[in-house]
Amino acid sequence: MFPTDSEFLILYFFYLLIGVILIYGAFFSIKNKNFSKINLVVFFLYTVLFSLIFSDASNFEGGSSLVVMFYSGLIIFLHVLILIIFGIYKSFFIKNN
Repeated sequence: MFPTDSEFLILYFFYLLIGVILIYGAFFSIKNKNFSKINLVVFFLYTVLFSLIFSDASNFEGGSSLVVMFYSGLIIFLHVLILIIFGIYKSFFIKNN
């Protein structure tokens, strides 16, 4: 039972978007292939975890759907934030020859 409210559809879109970006980086990037593969594994792990949580209908009873959506969105936000911080760090402090 995956919820299909508009908020959850936006969340699923962001999962798909980040997944496509990480798959592209892991298989088609030249510079950051290992970094993208590690991020793809982490993404896969928390995607499996939240798909198990989404598939159980009892997790959405009594108004707890907002809590599930908040934590799954928070994980995506933190992952993107970490990717941005690493990108900024690499652009300023690591010099390529």
